[in-house]
Amino acid sequence: MPGINNGTHSGVTYKSAEAPCNNEQPTTPSITFTNQTSSDGKTVTVDKASLPEGGFVVLYTRDGNFVSSSERIGSGVANDVKVTVPQGIQGNPTLVALLHYDTNDDGTFNSGDAAYTNNGQHVSDTATVKSN
Repeated sequence: MPGINNGTHSGVTYKSAEAPCNNEQPTTPSITFTNQTSSDGKTVTVDKASLPEGGFVVLYTRDGNFVSSSERIGSGVANDVKVTVPQGIQGNPTLVALLHYDTNDDGTFNSGDAAYTNNGQHVSDTATVKSN
């Protein structure tokens, strides 16, 4: 499939392809992530991500441990962004969804990709995810 790049983060390999966005071009990054139940126990949905320069939605535990990342999202507003958690969702964790740039423009999230900020604060939202 064209546009797919492979990458590794924290020992886990991810395949990345640019996810589609609508034509809306935000000037301010934002994210909406609401409490949910994962129907398959591995997929988390971020309601809305506004990325002025494109990038990734990255999931972390509340104490800052990396969980997983989305495919690369083009600049604009993306709705219903799916993030696969390869190890599955255990229990009912509270996760933090944080927006990141594709700093090195390689199409794959890695630890060098800077987080989006707004007024000096990371652009993030928190939600509890239950597994069926």
